[in-house]
Amino acid sequence: MKTNKVGKLIKDRFFSDLDIEITARKNRKSIILILESNVWYDHTILGSPRRQGDRRRLDVPMEADDDLYAEIDHLCYGNSGREMDLQETLGIIEDIEFLGFSLS
Repeated sequence: MKTNKVGKLIKDRFFSDLDIEITARKNRKSIILILESNVWYDHTILGSPRRQGDRRRLDVPMEADDDLYAEIDHLCYGNSGREMDLQETLGIIEDIEFLGFSLS
């Protein structure tokens, strides 16, 4: 992985509740990539334990640049909600870099 900082960020925060936002740049344009956590809590129960939180989904906001999105949409799995483990997520990030994107 060329972008060691991005890889380290993903490894450090993968199992957290927080979404991970990455900026992908190419040809002086940028696009935001969001790795959404699958963690959830039952809010009807006070003090509900954390559920899941071991997988991520790649999402791109609707306002993303159409040209850049067209290059990576096959990696986002559309609205299928495909969830990836840590290794699959790092693999997708490498694929995005392979397409010529600079990640930060």
